[in-house]
Amino acid sequence: MKELKGKVLEIVKKNGPILPVKIAKVIDKDVLFTSAVLSELVSDKEVSLSFQNLGGSPVYYVKGQESKLDMLFGALALKEKEAYKLLKKEGVLLDVALEPGIRVALRNIKDFARFLKVNFKDQELMLWRWYLIDNKKFEELAEKFFKGKSLEKTLAKKQEVERKEVVSPKAEREIKRENILGKKESVEKKVEQKKLVEKKKEIKDEFLD
Repeated sequence: MKELKGKVLEIVKKNGPILPVKIAKVIDKDVLFTSAVLSELVSDKEVSLSFQNLGGSPVYYVKGQESKLDMLFGALALKEKEAYKLLKKEGVLLDVALEPGIRVALRNIKDFARFLKVNFKDQELMLWRWYLIDNKKFEELAEKFFKGKSLEKTLAKKQEVERKEVVSPKAEREIKRENILGKKESVEKKVEQKKLVEKKKEIKDEFLD
């Protein structure tokens, strides 16, 4: 088994990112067995696997092959492709400044999007970072990003939207009223169901008599 693991590791190093089915053909084993070997290599932290599937399976790779993960681009959903392109172009994105669809998509493309939280003027902000950007480049982009006036405008706009989204007392009363009515209807349904059960029992008892 140790020899086989070594062989699989060498295949990944030479051909990664790679699908298990391709490795299975080389070592002349079934895909299930090959996936089990790969799982052990992942546990040993010798091999990594992608979050995104390609043809129903993740791809396996070793450190230094991350740039080749763009092979997964075609498997992304339309909005995820849009988020991928935007993050790749900008390098750094502020989560609150993005439309909801892109924000969700970024959370789905974990192979390409890295997130971190930072504090800015007593506010905790979430940033998205392109996965191939090194620390030096990221620091340069982040510094430029936080010095820009557009960030303060974005935060001000966010606070304004949050104020508008606060539920008014009248709307809150309506919501509570709907909840009460919903609970009342639920109780009435349970009572009706109980009556039906009792009725069926009566009919059954009469039939037996």
